[in-house]
Amino acid sequence: MSIQIKFTGHSGIRKLGNYVWNSENNYVQEVDVETAANLITYPNPGQFALVANQKLSKVDSARLEQLIGAKVEVPSEPEVIELPPTLSDVDGLSEARVRDLSEANVPDLAALAGLNEAAVKAVARKTGATRKEIQGWVEQAKTLLK
Repeated sequence: MSIQIKFTGHSGIRKLGNYVWNSENNYVQEVDVETAANLITYPNPGQFALVANQKLSKVDSARLEQLIGAKVEVPSEPEVIELPPTLSDVDGLSEARVRDLSEANVPDLAALAGLNEAAVKAVARKTGATRKEIQGWVEQAKTLLK
């Protein structure tokens, strides 16, 4: 079996024996368990690491732990949570404008996207923004909600 090892020392090329870490392979190589143990315990700490989220077999994990003399835990990548868009994602809407819109009963993107011509005029009067500005925000809100 093989274990994926990432080189994190620098952004150049790193060669060790038959293994090459470079930008073409995203600085990741599959190596045998013994090589993985040597790299993880390399004299310059932190230059080599287990690739996150890889599944190690029980045999490889046990052998690796035996070779390095420590418990092996494969790191996990942090989960990326994509937040839904908000009024702050509309170009041209400062924090003050977002507050102005909220005070004009436009509290979120859906409300902004749903403004008709009469509502745009009313919001313009309440906020001091031009109708053209508000109509641009309305179009952006519609796009962001798609």
